Amino acid sequence: MTDPASCSTSIDLGTITTVVSSLQRVVGDFYGPQCTQTLLTSQTGKAVVTSDGLSIVEALQAAHPITELVFKSLKSCHAVTLDGCKTFLIYLSNFLVHLHDEISRGSFCHSGMNIATNKEAVQKQGIVLARNYVRQVKQNVLPQICQALQLHSHALSSSMIQKMGREAIIKCLLWTTLMPHYSLKLSNHFAQVLVLSLPEKCENRKFKDTTNFLVDNFFDVNIKVPNRPYGDSTHIEPMLLDRDFTLKHDNLFTASQLSVLIFKGNIDGIESDDDSQETILVKESGQIVNLIHARRKMVNQFAHNCQCQNIDLLICTQGVPRYSLDIFRQMNVSVIANVLERDAEILEMLTGKLSINTVKDTVNESNIISLNGISELIIGGKKYVQLKLDNIRYPIKHLIICAPTIGLCDQLAINLQKGLNALKMCLNAGELENKMSYIRNSSSSEQNEKESVENRSTDMTRENCNDFSDQEVKSDLEIDKKSGTDYSYNNYGNMQHHSGPQITSVTEQFNIVEGGGAFEILFHKLLQDFTTSCTDPNLSLMCEILEKTMISLVKTLYDNTSIQSESSRGFLVIKTILQVKRNGDLWGLNRRGIPGCMSEQGVIEPLMSKIHVLHCVLNLVEQLLGIDQIVSVRKLECTKDDTE
Repeated sequence: MTDPASCSTSIDLGTITTVVSSLQRVVGDFYGPQCTQTLLTSQTGKAVVTSDGLSIVEALQAAHPITELVFKSLKSCHAVTLDGCKTFLIYLSNFLVHLHDEISRGSFCHSGMNIATNKEAVQKQGIVLARNYVRQVKQNVLPQICQALQLHSHALSSSMIQKMGREAIIKCLLWTTLMPHYSLKLSNHFAQVLVLSLPEKCENRKFKDTTNFLVDNFFDVNIKVPNRPYGDSTHIEPMLLDRDFTLKHDNLFTASQLSVLIFKGNIDGIESDDDSQETILVKESGQIVNLIHARRKMVNQFAHNCQCQNIDLLICTQGVPRYSLDIFRQMNVSVIANVLERDAEILEMLTGKLSINTVKDTVNESNIISLNGISELIIGGKKYVQLKLDNIRYPIKHLIICAPTIGLCDQLAINLQKGLNALKMCLNAGELENKMSYIRNSSSSEQNEKESVENRSTDMTRENCNDFSDQEVKSDLEIDKKSGTDYSYNNYGNMQHHSGPQITSVTEQFNIVEGGGAFEILFHKLLQDFTTSCTDPNLSLMCEILEKTMISLVKTLYDNTSIQSESSRGFLVIKTILQVKRNGDLWGLNRRGIPGCMSEQGVIEPLMSKIHVLHCVLNLVEQLLGIDQIVSVRKLECTKDDTE
């Protein structure tokens, strides 16, 4: 008997491929360095002009369950990379298209032969085998390919550091990330602003920590100023509070050394909990007066303690009553009230000092923030208080983001955060080794057992973005600086490294790879080498499908960037040119679709971001191949007769 409140719909690979291809066509035209801005309208009617992949995807109101699954996986991937949504959909769509073609032809076989008797059985057998071999590619092939990619990345990093230095590499990386969204001039300007907002020394640990801090708290340490040209974007020393003085003493701006205290809570002792309501029962006429005097006495004692500790400024996250301000005025303590909780937390993180929650707390050195000055600023017609911090943990700078409209300010902030996150992923090169080691060390038997139990789990996106493992990886990295990375495979598909100088530390390297489709060309070449030595026909076929996927993305990039009036050569000719390495350099496509050395043009990308997107796509493909049907549940209205 069928439950009237639920229904199931059969889903085949053809339907999945059609749905994903439709999504890919929406974002495909916006992929590449010459992508145009698109005008979107949100559900609330707000107009947004953007070329950001996630913003475009979020504007789509697709109701198909496969679409919802893809969106969840895409957002999980984006949470790590903050970029690559278009690449994700192009990878996924082309992989499914080529996979569907091979399964339809019955190319996958069981023990060297097809055992199915009809077309439907061939399709079912092919999907089962394909899912198994997608898992094998993810667990066995991808980690080996990544070893070769790391060798190439370390060689490229060492060469570029010798030629141009670390600061120039950082600017090239930021410029490459911003280039698809803005003109060359604006991209260069924004990249320079980001470089100047970072610490001067880019090889120490503090630089990495500061970069991570900026990415994690980006929207809390920038100021958006609409109705101004992009070129006015700049940076300013921290710390800016989006509040004016509630109580200001004249000698506050003349002192060279100042002490600040953060107060979280109500200054007169009333509970700050939103759910709490204080009720006072007054039986005698003098009790209310005594209560007010008691609170005034607590505030007076706290203000006296601040004066003894030479506190010049009190930063409160809540309002301060007028009688309390009179007390602080007598003690020469200035006050800034109603400061955002997040601003107070940022101030705590930068200084390492603790806030005070009640007037009864003891004030000591762990609470007092040292400043070398205070000033008032007007930015975009709004007043800010600048706290000139001394000896902060993360030497950040506030970004002043200017754009013609509020919406463009928001989009510029998103793109600037992308650039900083790309830098973050390039600096944390060891996480790529940890991720690949985690995948490689996961045994197939344990994975198969886990999949058999959780195959029909409702949370279908839990595996799309595996966290990076903390396991340490020790590998010999050998590089030939003259001819580039040299590698090959033995008869078992295992990678062999040839002679060359050994790198003993990866912490000083940038985890980078050339852009403009150069990563896909190199990945395609490595897969070809693996397929040549692989003895499993199904695994070789799956690698060939992945090869076609890589080339399909390069073709999409070529179609979106090439100018036919200047380059009449077809893509096959361009592909041949790109696949030939010259003196160890890897070529890609520039803004006009013309092949060239991407490292010489400063077009570089974080390798870990590319690998993470590809791994998330393979995870999603594996899950999509395991879907037999989708069960939907609908709500039935209960009538009076039903209740009786």
